[in-house]
Amino acid sequence: MNTPHAASRCPRPSHVDVKPRRMRFGLDSLKRHWHSNDAFRSHFFNGLSTLFPQGERFFIDSVRGVQHEITDPVLLAEIKGFIAQEAVHGHEHDKYNNLLREQGYDIDKLDRHLGFWTRLGQKLMTRKQQLATTCAVEHFTAIMANALMRYPQDWLGDAPDAMKAIWRWHAIEETEHKAVCFDAYEAVGGGYFTRILMMIQTTIHFSYVTTRHVCHFLAKDGVLFKASTWKSGFQFLWGKPGLIRQIFRDYLDYYRPSFHPWQHDNSTLIDEWKAQHEEKYSVRPAA
Repeated sequence: MNTPHAASRCPRPSHVDVKPRRMRFGLDSLKRHWHSNDAFRSHFFNGLSTLFPQGERFFIDSVRGVQHEITDPVLLAEIKGFIAQEAVHGHEHDKYNNLLREQGYDIDKLDRHLGFWTRLGQKLMTRKQQLATTCAVEHFTAIMANALMRYPQDWLGDAPDAMKAIWRWHAIEETEHKAVCFDAYEAVGGGYFTRILMMIQTTIHFSYVTTRHVCHFLAKDGVLFKASTWKSGFQFLWGKPGLIRQIFRDYLDYYRPSFHPWQHDNSTLIDEWKAQHEEKYSVRPAA
């Protein structure tokens, strides 16, 4: 069994490894409205994808910024695995985003806008604040990953197999490393007040940039101001079963002083994915 490091109140399950995978999804082309022939659903995921390459680099930089202060070998090994996983995620979403670029969407414009905010954050925030921001985003990705794995039909029901595969793989690895940055933050003396302040800021900013990116895609398709677009969006996010409704309670858990990501032990979902999908899409273990 893995030995929990000193900062951890709820150690990672012993059968969960933080190791990257190389995957082959067959994502060589992409229908414009690939999810259920629905513009909002497709562009909700497309909008998220455009956030990941720069986001992953920010996450890696934030944990590297404090890595020299950490001495626990278990946590250092987890950080190494986290960095490797996030690097592969950025690479795969770069390929995904290139398909969107080929369809005429201005991905470079979205990258420049996101880059401005990323550089500003790195300039104005301390290293601990940057890591606390990463902890906040990692909580978002973890609870979204959990909902996607638990309710795959609600999230990706009529999507092509390649899109189901890439999002499920990403969800699995986000789950595997969901506590790494949180534990690093606590290991370097990060406090509750900063953690919550950065979560509030991140909630506002994450909502803003995601909405902006989704609206870019919808505007390019000429459906931004159609009532049917937003009716579909409201149902997808807030209806029954809406995605936000599925994650909201887990989101609020982050504000508890005693919170730790592995208090939500959903490791059985990782086991199920490995049994059903890992061998099908895996090329070889990533170095």
